[in-house]
Amino acid sequence: MNDIIIALSTAKGLGAISLIRISGNKCKELLKDIFSNYNKLENRIATYGKLYFQDSFIDEVIIVYYENPNSYTGEDIIEIMCHGGLIISSIIIDIFIENGAKLALAGEFSKRAYINGKIDLMRAEEIMNMIEAENKYQLKLASYSMDDSRQNLIKGYSLSLTNLISNIELNIDYPEYEDEKVITTKEVLPIVKFLITQLNDLEKKTIDANIIKNGIKIAIIGEPNVGKSSIYNALLNKDEAIVTSIPGTTTDILKSKIYIDGVLVELIDTAGIRQSKNEIEIIGIKKTLDLIRHVDLVLIIYDKDISYTNIKNIIGPTPYIIVRNKIDLDISLDKIDNIIYVSTLDSSSINLLKNEISKLLHLPNVLNIDETYFYNARQVQLIKSTNLILKQILILIKNNEVIDIINNYLIEANNTLLKIIGENPIDVVEEIFSRFCVGK
Repeated sequence: MNDIIIALSTAKGLGAISLIRISGNKCKELLKDIFSNYNKLENRIATYGKLYFQDSFIDEVIIVYYENPNSYTGEDIIEIMCHGGLIISSIIIDIFIENGAKLALAGEFSKRAYINGKIDLMRAEEIMNMIEAENKYQLKLASYSMDDSRQNLIKGYSLSLTNLISNIELNIDYPEYEDEKVITTKEVLPIVKFLITQLNDLEKKTIDANIIKNGIKIAIIGEPNVGKSSIYNALLNKDEAIVTSIPGTTTDILKSKIYIDGVLVELIDTAGIRQSKNEIEIIGIKKTLDLIRHVDLVLIIYDKDISYTNIKNIIGPTPYIIVRNKIDLDISLDKIDNIIYVSTLDSSSINLLKNEISKLLHLPNVLNIDETYFYNARQVQLIKSTNLILKQILILIKNNEVIDIINNYLIEANNTLLKIIGENPIDVVEEIFSRFCVGK
């Protein structure tokens, strides 16, 4: 990878300072004819100077030079801090491109860091998650990969499998080597059971981790004119949905985000479910019915004597809360268990509804995260795949399968596990010979 790449690292737009990053071995030489203090550049020292191009002054800048391999990408890196704004940074980038650099592709700096062994695959994935974090819990979740905790967890599981595999291979290929214990399914079984228990726990935690990363979706549904939009506005604490006494006002889906107990919640106001001849309303009702299957919770709203039974029947297995609205119009109401009673004129009843949402979805527990939480889709799928292979091994052991076949599954499980952190499959031969005594 000999080419030099360049990109604006700060956000585009107005600002006091812009930062331009350049990576590629010998990229420092591109500054020779354009930076006034080129001869004063030292590794990891900020150097002030002026940029010129064809004898024309461009900008006063501060440049930091990072010599390989001690840089983010493992290559020589230049970071130029210039005045903000789109024009200055664009001119500087154009100058470097004219002198031989090329515009970096999305993620190319991190890709080079991965290729050059500066970061592993898991850490590369988490860098973007840190940048995109919208709250402190998302940031905390993403930051765990920066201290190697999750990587070491996976490496520990892999080590258990590696020891098994290399011992079995040693038994098979070098039966005359008697220093090592002969491995049978009796030795394999407890290790596989332990790893299944650990991965089962990881799988459960991925659910909570996904909630922290992506939040939860709550659909507000019910018949027309039961106050769905009023509850939507009350939960948001602002007037966003149109509220009238005319049934069928909401004909499309409205979405807004709030936080409940620290968890990001996307509220979705929907069209009232009823038989209708209005073509626009029919489309809205269809959208509501399609949406219900793809949310985490449904609030079923009703008022007075309007039955919610039919609506409850169409939501399927999705968790739900039944909400009796407009209780301010019926203060003598006989209350029934398992129904939340609210009035959008009473903030305390809306807070009660928020508390019920939090309790049903276990939101406070979700935020008790540690370094063993995985949520990246690729990582989660590999955890599940590894677990399935290990469970298959249990079946093979129960069926008295020979150790050679079981070992093939152990290798597959270990290689799948290592993909989580982007490491290559183990070199079984190297591992075997590392066990031989000196002089053998």
